[in-house]
Amino acid sequence: MAIEVKRKLFTVEEFQRMGESGVFDSDARLELLEGEILEMNAVGSRHVAVVNRLTRALVGRVGDRQIVSVQNPFVLDPRSQPQPDLLVLRAKDDDYYLALPGPEDVLLAIEVSDSTLRHDTRKAVLYAREGVPEAWLVVLRGGPDTMTIRVFTDPTLDGYRQIRTLRHSGTLEPTSFECEPIPVREILKAPLPYLDDDA
Repeated sequence: MAIEVKRKLFTVEEFQRMGESGVFDSDARLELLEGEILEMNAVGSRHVAVVNRLTRALVGRVGDRQIVSVQNPFVLDPRSQPQPDLLVLRAKDDDYYLALPGPEDVLLAIEVSDSTLRHDTRKAVLYAREGVPEAWLVVLRGGPDTMTIRVFTDPTLDGYRQIRTLRHSGTLEPTSFECEPIPVREILKAPLPYLDDDA
């Protein structure tokens, strides 16, 4: 006789309550996607360097007009609370003190992918479904000359209609807020360690 195994899917409210009550280790890096609690990979120096470069580039260009939120969560839907590497958010007087941002507050979501390409691509589809206007996926695979930034725009329920792949000579130009162009080489400049793992 076959036994059916049922998965327990959680809501954002349940996930937040568990966090507040100490169910998770204080240093656990977790996110909730479509009801599943997922442990995020540890980040290495390559990942940290790119997040730092993106943060510097965006903060220096947007000033106080928007909020650049680094490795913080937002509530995507009732069963998803992802934690992108960076978000550019609409400015808000309380800086989201009273509640986490929702998809309507997000102007740009950025994921830096070294060993998590499939997972981060899945997240981009979810971002599109909820109307996040733009997402960037920084792909740190191969040598310095093969690293790319994928730019996703024009969200639909099935994903983003427009996907562009930028290399070192390309330029990042956000579509949903004013920002001076960012040369890709500013983000992916050498030296970045070589990575040739399948993701």
